[in-house]
Amino acid sequence: MRKSFQILFTLLLIFSWCSLFAQDKLLVNENNSSKTTMIDTWKPLDYHSEGTNAIFTDDMNGDNTVPGIQARGWYFDDVDGAGLTTTFQGNSTVFAAYEGPPEGYLGENFNGAFNGGLLIDQWLISPEVSVSAGDTLKFWQRSPDASLYPDHLQVWISTTAGTTAAAFDVQIGAFDGSTTGWWQYVQTFPAGGTVRFAVRYYVTNGGPNGNESDFIGLDYFEVVSGGPPCPVGVAINPTPTDGATDISLNPGNATWVNGDQTTQVEVFFGPAGSMASVYSGAPVSSYAIPGPLLYATTYNWKVVCKNDTCAGAPAATWSFTTLDDPNLVTVFEDYFENGSTNWTITNDGGTCVWQVFTPPYPNTYAMPNISGGVFAADADECGSSSTLLSTTTLATPLNLSMYQTAMLSFDSHFNALDVDDKGYVDVSIDGGTNWVNVLTYNGVDATAHESIDI
Repeated sequence: MRKSFQILFTLLLIFSWCSLFAQDKLLVNENNSSKTTMIDTWKPLDYHSEGTNAIFTDDMNGDNTVPGIQARGWYFDDVDGAGLTTTFQGNSTVFAAYEGPPEGYLGENFNGAFNGGLLIDQWLISPEVSVSAGDTLKFWQRSPDASLYPDHLQVWISTTAGTTAAAFDVQIGAFDGSTTGWWQYVQTFPAGGTVRFAVRYYVTNGGPNGNESDFIGLDYFEVVSGGPPCPVGVAINPTPTDGATDISLNPGNATWVNGDQTTQVEVFFGPAGSMASVYSGAPVSSYAIPGPLLYATTYNWKVVCKNDTCAGAPAATWSFTTLDDPNLVTVFEDYFENGSTNWTITNDGGTCVWQVFTPPYPNTYAMPNISGGVFAADADECGSSSTLLSTTTLATPLNLSMYQTAMLSFDSHFNALDVDDKGYVDVSIDGGTNWVNVLTYNGVDATAHESIDI
């Protein structure tokens, strides 16, 4: 009987440009002891709803760099002057998005302060929306859980639909970023017309040297006609827990707790990327997972809570991964304890190439690997003016002819500066004459454990 096997390595990665940003304020301000607090003029509500009468929506699952949001009609006004960061794609290692892919939210952080100073004054300005008095603005926001550095946010309206901070003449909210998970901001427009709304990140004692400002995330913007249609809560407390691993192929029932005022639920389940509706009807709080599932496979599921007048809030997508096949044979693995001796590195036109980092890592964002080192192509480490076009190839081919299937597994962290940054994983079965692409990183930050059937 032939056995399948698992390989823990990267066969071929080509990165045209890659840069990573340290975004952990606690490393910068760990010695600060004095903190100031802001008196909130409006508190965010834990309000979960989604109407069918949307005037405007942006789930922030696209490119959230400044060029990316501008392509969708947003504007960005950096009033304090250019800091090290503006807007960027959400970083799932800080926290995952409210909905959609883990990095599918817009982020800003303490490095937005001008010239390393204390002032952060950055305005995220929406596309034009035509509203009536009483229409509702909603979006989700948060800071890192239990953060000690308050992120101060304000919400403004420009009644002239201006595209700079100076044009915003009505303030409708001010609050601190939530430090207990995602919270939804809900507020009505005080007057009608063609307007723009803005979320202002405003901190006077922030930046790398201040006692405030950390990291904020903004997700799923909506403007709906009329007041909030209904306060249906989201499902919580999933079992299996989100991100669980080593789950049995016959896991039994998935369970959860329905949100307040739920009268209907819809359950979605399936392998990652192929979720489908498996139940819709009266409220239930469990679903019999159809087994047996596949080995070493990630499954996604979510529960949408509804009532007769409300389609429900955008439900969080939960995931779990089944246990590895006990018949797996590890043919090759590399934790880079001995550098890159198993790999051939080439420079294909840049000024920076692949290298092995070992603890202590030169950058706080390096993907941890307690067993050895991290193999990385890092333009930041090479210098701000460096370019990157480098290939690393397994030096000695593997003879896999006696096996039925082959799985390539590795952990990856891809951090893109813009949509032109790309990375490729290719496989050759003829000694390198021809290569077949099995994975592409395409201009969007991604952190994942990859398991690819090659």
